[in-house]
Amino acid sequence: MSTGVTREIGRTVVRFDRRALSFRDGLRIATGVAIPIAVGLALGRPATAVVATVGALSGGFASLRGAYRTRALAVGLTAAGMAVSTFVGALAGHVAGVVVALLALWGFGAGIVSALGAGATVIGIQAVVALLVVSQYPMTVEGAAQRAGVVLGGAAIQLLLVTASWPLRRYPAERAALASAYRSIAGYARELPAGPPDPTVIADARRALADPQPFGNRDRRAVYDALVDEADRVRTALAGVARARERLLADGSESAAHRLGELTATAGGLLDEVGAAVERGAAPRSLAEGAAALERLVPAARAGDGDGDELDAASTARAQVLASHVRHAALAAVEGARVGHDDPAGTGDQPGGRSPAWSGLAVSPRTALAGLRDNVTPRSAAFRHAVRLGATLAATDAIAVATGWSHGYWMPLTALVVLRPDFYGTFSRGAGRIAGTLAGAALATLVVATLRPGHAALAVLVVVLVWVGAATLRANYTVFATLITALVVLLLSLVGLPEVTAVVDRTIDTLVGGALALAAFAVWPTWEASGARAALADVLDAQADYASRVVRAYADPPARDASALRGARARARLRRSDAEASVDRMEAEPRRPGGPPPDVAEEMLDAVRRFALTALSLHANLVDAAPADATAVGALADAVRDALRGIADAVRAGADPPDLADLRAARKALGERLDPSSGAVLSVETSLLEQVIGHIADRARRLAA
Repeated sequence: MSTGVTREIGRTVVRFDRRALSFRDGLRIATGVAIPIAVGLALGRPATAVVATVGALSGGFASLRGAYRTRALAVGLTAAGMAVSTFVGALAGHVAGVVVALLALWGFGAGIVSALGAGATVIGIQAVVALLVVSQYPMTVEGAAQRAGVVLGGAAIQLLLVTASWPLRRYPAERAALASAYRSIAGYARELPAGPPDPTVIADARRALADPQPFGNRDRRAVYDALVDEADRVRTALAGVARARERLLADGSESAAHRLGELTATAGGLLDEVGAAVERGAAPRSLAEGAAALERLVPAARAGDGDGDELDAASTARAQVLASHVRHAALAAVEGARVGHDDPAGTGDQPGGRSPAWSGLAVSPRTALAGLRDNVTPRSAAFRHAVRLGATLAATDAIAVATGWSHGYWMPLTALVVLRPDFYGTFSRGAGRIAGTLAGAALATLVVATLRPGHAALAVLVVVLVWVGAATLRANYTVFATLITALVVLLLSLVGLPEVTAVVDRTIDTLVGGALALAAFAVWPTWEASGARAALADVLDAQADYASRVVRAYADPPARDASALRGARARARLRRSDAEASVDRMEAEPRRPGGPPPDVAEEMLDAVRRFALTALSLHANLVDAAPADATAVGALADAVRDALRGIADAVRAGADPPDLADLRAARKALGERLDPSSGAVLSVETSLLEQVIGHIADRARRLAA
């Protein structure tokens, strides 16, 4: 392992993000844990209290996913998975060797569902935890059913806490997501950097609106939909203005470019106000007035101060489109502050259509099944992870049983939380988990074994650790692992205080389990370098589809299929995000032979970002574009699509990209047929499109070298 990789893993272990602390969520989860533990101890049944607390704890961590229905669904699925695992584990504990086989099966299941996203991964891991822990305490069928019911009851408390506040909450998830989107776009408007505006904030806002406040009213939902749509339009318009400013600077029109920048900076200030108004749920009247004034600034920005450096018609048109969308966003914010102001709970009405309940878990049930089916192949990283995880859990549990070590289940438990589908996740998580487990287990076991606290003191300590542990989950995994490990020790102490020797037992079990997990990855690794080429090729295919659709729409702009264009843009954005994440993971790995050079892969992504900005600029100009020659536009759309797809195929195969003669010929033919005034934007942007495709082809050639 290289020094750079080791250093980055070390930074991850100690990095603490204070902004990610969430004491409010931690308090809610701790309350859900305090209730069953208090009831169980009051009834004189500490074992039942522990089982119910396990359900409440797992349900609480699952509740950190999603916003409304998706959050409830995550808790419900986690509870169901743990209840089934509890029942099976309590029965299987009677039969030697069966638990080993079940862990292999459960581990494979938890690994394969990781293909569906983080929410599904949490559910799978919690189910394995339940099977592993409960199998240590075998029971009859009746007892197993009762224990499973207790787990369900503990999780149900978290579900009640999650849903109880819905009628009283004034759309916090929606308002926070929309405010974040507008703040991000405002920052881009002030700076106008070379790359395209961040697309993830719009996607996050749409996901929040797809999981709506169940007691919200229809009018409020319509306003929020309008706000996210306007944010998307402003983002697209800004891409066009950024491209226009870049072109003015390249042509030496610095004064005109400066005025355009001042205009977008003013727009950025107004967008910040829109975000603040949405977040507060109140908007001043001056916001709409300021946005209207922005539109009146455009003619002045075009003329300048008489120095002869005027904005060209194309740049002026883009500035006008931007100002218009900013005004519409301001009006939507003012309307949002008015609608439902006196009715925070809403009417309960919801727009019709398909329930978005699965959106927080990334996919619909049908898509989830299709995704799982597609990943059942040795070529899939999720499949390799599933096999590796199942085999490692079975092996560590078999070792624990064969050696008869005390607290041996800590071995597979450590392996479960250490192993991840990728190198960086496994080794950074492994380092944090092992360090946290050693610290938490040793300290908590030593304190309990020495001080011998009573049930009441243990219960208080458990609740406090749940609160702080849940609050720090996203801030630093090592701290979280330390607190949660100490919590587990204290929780188990309710049914039997450990001796000081348990410190050594848990330390050894943790080290062995962690070492076996890391060894399993080393024996059968999943290297991101093997998938980075495919990810880069996929983004080129997606950009080919989007850009060709945009170009083709210029044949008849008013008749364009706006929905199809938005869908193609969303797919291209998702593939670009996937490719960026893949290259980031690859850069965190030791360099692998045959993988794309990280510097060239980054240059390829940079070229793709510039291509995306050009395509967005073309898309933004469609609003006011005049129809162009249909034959020439169609030929260029086909040439753009074929060129990028050819480059994508070359990237996958590690071969040289195809010649771009057809693209150049189609671009030249279109330029000859364009009207010099009405077709100026299309001429400039398609010329840039051709240039950027050439840059992408050059990077593909370097990837093949």
